[in-house]
Amino acid sequence: MAMIIASVNGERPWIEHPGLPTNGRELAQDVERVVQSGADIVHVHARSADGAQSLTASAVRETLVVIRAAVGDVPISLSTSARAEPDPDRLVALVRSWVVLPDLATVDVWQEGGHRYSGHCLG
Repeated sequence: MAMIIASVNGERPWIEHPGLPTNGRELAQDVERVVQSGADIVHVHARSADGAQSLTASAVRETLVVIRAAVGDVPISLSTSARAEPDPDRLVALVRSWVVLPDLATVDVWQEGGHRYSGHCLG
């Protein structure tokens, strides 16, 4: 069975493309559009209030809650890229602090520490 996965915001900074969603409202609007266009899964990078990529529990919670409110039970994949947090120990601690979990998480297995937290991402 083929599935369409739409990556909505990526890890690029807003300055590279002014249409990049950087807050919850913009992200929810883009996710709604891609789901209406046929996406089965959405992949996002959580952002802090200033638009920077973030893996904090609050940024992840806010991102997931706003998307789920907009599109219901469409599976959400969340990035855990080292580009959001290059320190592997801090990255592991951040992922373990999540209370609201994504349906899927991408883990760059090449990144240092990736194997240590990948099991936690999905409970």
